[in-house]
Amino acid sequence: MEDYEAVVALRDVVLGNLAHPDNYVREDDEEMFVRGHLNVFGESIGYFDGDDLVAYLALTTDLAASGEDVEFEACAPTSTDVVFPAAMVLPSHQGRSLHRAGITRHVAIARQLGARRGFAQISPRNHRSLRNYFSHGFRCTQAVSYPDGRRRLLLERDLVSDVEATSIDDVALVDMNDFGGITRELTASRAGHRLLPVGASALMVVGARGSAA
Repeated sequence: MEDYEAVVALRDVVLGNLAHPDNYVREDDEEMFVRGHLNVFGESIGYFDGDDLVAYLALTTDLAASGEDVEFEACAPTSTDVVFPAAMVLPSHQGRSLHRAGITRHVAIARQLGARRGFAQISPRNHRSLRNYFSHGFRCTQAVSYPDGRRRLLLERDLVSDVEATSIDDVALVDMNDFGGITRELTASRAGHRLLPVGASALMVVGARGSAA
């Protein structure tokens, strides 16, 4: 899709109705971010209700051009990696699996482009988004703090091999409110595999990286 005005309007509505302000932070340059993902250094897909855009997801295909290679420095990105940098659904259309459908489409597109890994950067407060990416084979491999005060979880997915469901070895459950605890658990050999809801919060299931849920 290439409708800049429609994407901007949708982003304004979603960003003004977040369950928590940290779930998604406005880009420093919203115009460059949106236009860049309309076939400059990335692409976007949209879902419509009639003529109205109700959901959109962006995919970064050139991390160096977009500047996102800096955000994912901890993952040692290469030119064969892609980023899933934005996924927004109007409040009126949430709960219809549009985000998950978009992830599925973008995984397929990334594979067609020959990408080897996919990355996502998500607030530890955004449990819905985390669950959606975990359900598509992404694993949480890093917990990073940025100079502007943001704390984010970095997720990765192998786009070359199919994700197989197996048991999770060496399990630990970490409170999602304990960022320090998450940071300590995520090592070169351990990653977050899924979330378990606990009241208004959740526990991250951390285990050996080679296992899958």
